[in-house]
Amino acid sequence: MKARTTTFLTVIIAALVFAAGTAEAEYGRTSPTSIDPSLLRIDEAEYLGAPVKTDYLLVDGLNREFTLSTMLGKPLVLLLSYFDCDGACPTVNRDLKDMLSNMEKRTPGEDFSVLTLSFDKKDDPSSVRMFEEMVMDGGGGGGGGWIDRKEGWKVAVMKDSADIETLAGSVGFKFFWSPRDRVFVHPSVFIVLSPEGRVVRYLYSSQTEAKDLEVAVAEAAFGTPGRSKTKDLSDLLMIACYSYNYKEGKYTLNYPLFIGAGSLVIGLSCIVFSLTLYRKKARR
Repeated sequence: MKARTTTFLTVIIAALVFAAGTAEAEYGRTSPTSIDPSLLRIDEAEYLGAPVKTDYLLVDGLNREFTLSTMLGKPLVLLLSYFDCDGACPTVNRDLKDMLSNMEKRTPGEDFSVLTLSFDKKDDPSSVRMFEEMVMDGGGGGGGGWIDRKEGWKVAVMKDSADIETLAGSVGFKFFWSPRDRVFVHPSVFIVLSPEGRVVRYLYSSQTEAKDLEVAVAEAAFGTPGRSKTKDLSDLLMIACYSYNYKEGKYTLNYPLFIGAGSLVIGLSCIVFSLTLYRKKARR
């Protein structure tokens, strides 16, 4: 009798563990309890230039549907987050908001678009509204209002949750659910897409400043049909003056260019000076 009871309890416990695992799996929340941080690294060499599908159907906080393609036609800054997060995700989105406010030569909505997209299958339009109130409106009411006021930045979820892993996989973005900490482990990265929907640059939030985002957007926009000659020239000048430093994960001044230009100016100055002296001597 005792053996039967023990066997029955074992079966019940195993069933509960399996059910718990299945419940987590339904929301894409399965992962080992300890995660190697190297698994989160994006292989930039593999994914830079990779195309992203543009027909994904998205839903905003007001339950309005739109496709990813409507955000393109101009550069797009894509930020993958999850809206139940009380740590990195709100902070990174607030930092992005500050960077957009500090941009000098680029305007969201006019020169580029911004999309914060959830990778959590649990998130829905109500989660979007909550996230907007917490992050975008600084705690104020009126979910969706920030989007209406700040054209060019949308916060959304996938209409079909199955598309989440497809999109994340196409840009090399990896995320894991940690049962022990009950949080998603993921990189905090701004993914800059070209107007056609190709990956142009990865900017990691801890190292990114407004100037880095401006240069990345200029890179993504350069050569886009229909842009004015003035902006093309401005983009070319900005791209020439800055180069992406993979070691630091940000843009730095293109010192070789300045050194080369300085050397050229000095050389030309020496030639002009020598010719001037020669002419003066010849006259004498």
